[in-house]
Amino acid sequence: MSWKKFAVMIMITSTLLYCAIVSYINLYNSGILTSYSNYITQKKLKEAISSNAKKVKISELTTFEWDELCFYFPYQYNLQNNSFIEEGDGRYNIEFKKLNEIILVINLSKNLLDEEKIILNLNSRCFGIGAEILIEKKKLINIHNSGA
Repeated sequence: MSWKKFAVMIMITSTLLYCAIVSYINLYNSGILTSYSNYITQKKLKEAISSNAKKVKISELTTFEWDELCFYFPYQYNLQNNSFIEEGDGRYNIEFKKLNEIILVINLSKNLLDEEKIILNLNSRCFGIGAEILIEKKKLINIHNSGA
């Protein structure tokens, strides 16, 4: 291969890489990637709950980095940022954080969980990266840190 062809290939590759990086930054800044992460996480969570699994690590359901998740009941007060998380249609919220910053909040409709059991079983509101969901009869019944 001649040096001219090699130089042209390097220029084309560099241009494509530059375009890919700029596109990624634009998608991230526009919120499209967050919407996609939300969609994928909700879809995987629904699939896990609908499966015959008894427990699933939440980190296996996400496509993004996080280090803490918090579970909120409808109209539950979020003490950290002094706001209500309001969902009038009976939805529950799972808030994912990285370095104490909220990166994604997904809504979980109440038909995906056993409200009585989640109220009785849930012994904490926030969990680490090792958190698991416990499933019974295709309903979420608890979230806990693995090993608990």
